[in-house]
Amino acid sequence: MKTLSLALASLIFLSPTIVWAASEAPQEEQLESTALPEQTVDLQAVEKSEEAEKAPESKESQESQESVERPEIQPTRILPSKIKPVQNNAGNDGLSKAAPDIQNAPSSETMAELEGLTLPPLDPNYDGSKFGTDFSRKNLIEKFTKLSAKETKPEERSEIIDFLRTASYDDGKVPDKLDKDHPDLYTLRLMKLIEFGDLGGALALYTENDNLPPNANAAQVGILSMIWNQSFALACLDRKAIGDQFTEDEKNMDGFWGRSAMFCDALLGPASGDDEEQKFANTARIYLTAQSIKTPSTIEDLATRPPMEVITLGGAGKLTQLLTDNKDELDQLPPITLALLARFGTQTPELSDSLSKLTHKAMDSASTPLQDEPEQSEESPETEENSDESANTH
Repeated sequence: MKTLSLALASLIFLSPTIVWAASEAPQEEQLESTALPEQTVDLQAVEKSEEAEKAPESKESQESQESVERPEIQPTRILPSKIKPVQNNAGNDGLSKAAPDIQNAPSSETMAELEGLTLPPLDPNYDGSKFGTDFSRKNLIEKFTKLSAKETKPEERSEIIDFLRTASYDDGKVPDKLDKDHPDLYTLRLMKLIEFGDLGGALALYTENDNLPPNANAAQVGILSMIWNQSFALACLDRKAIGDQFTEDEKNMDGFWGRSAMFCDALLGPASGDDEEQKFANTARIYLTAQSIKTPSTIEDLATRPPMEVITLGGAGKLTQLLTDNKDELDQLPPITLALLARFGTQTPELSDSLSKLTHKAMDSASTPLQDEPEQSEESPETEENSDESANTH
């Protein structure tokens, strides 16, 4: 009985705990069941939020990466001005002003770099020993100055051209002041190259200079050589950009600046037309008419004409008959005239080839391998004569 009483007492004592525990269990399950969906929603929102934040960052990162990897666009080099054009609408000629006004003459350091520019020889066998070695600046200027195309035999021109292309000095420096009594070697080399008919060499040397020409004479050579190269638009651009930088006293070389201005006006005017193949011929006719230039009737007359007249007379087709009828007298023409005629004087390939050979007479024989000469001289008297010329030029 006592045992039963104790059991009942224990049961009564523990029953509230069991009931409370039993009622608490479903409540915890309910809390867990209601909390899980809320936690799931929060995770999805967080994931969406993170994805939304990452998306712009990824796009910005991609754009940033592209901007880093994209190569920088460099401005193209515009020949012959070598500088960025600056638009100038003051005139109606359709050209941009390609350079600001020159404020200072080239420094002696810049001139020293220009004077050091040389070109490879046309003849791969040229060694220059005939003219000497180890030149001083003064000595080389004296040698260049004494060279005269008029007094040089045609068979000697090629070797002199290679001397002008390659010669350099080891002793001496550029003076602070340059004038007619103290010329610079760069301009002197340019002028002698065109005098001897090497307009291609003059153009190559002119374009080697990344700055503006040091003087009006160098600028004239560059413009004329570009016209010879049929780069008419670039020549006119350069003339406009550079021509205004020099005084009239500086631009006194045979009236070239005025003649080139008229040529460019005709080229860029509406009368020259839109047909690129006929534009130069039309320009030449306009120029000749405006200047009242008559066609030469003799080779002697043609030899006295300035370069712009030779170019436009040839471009208008006015010289073919004269050149054809006087083939035996063409060697009387100055080398620069021959070079211009070879490019503009005629549309006949055979005649153009003859003019080119006369410009650089003995060039082919000078370039002939020595071991081939004896065998060729036995085949024809003409080749034997060329071999003798080759021997004389080495």
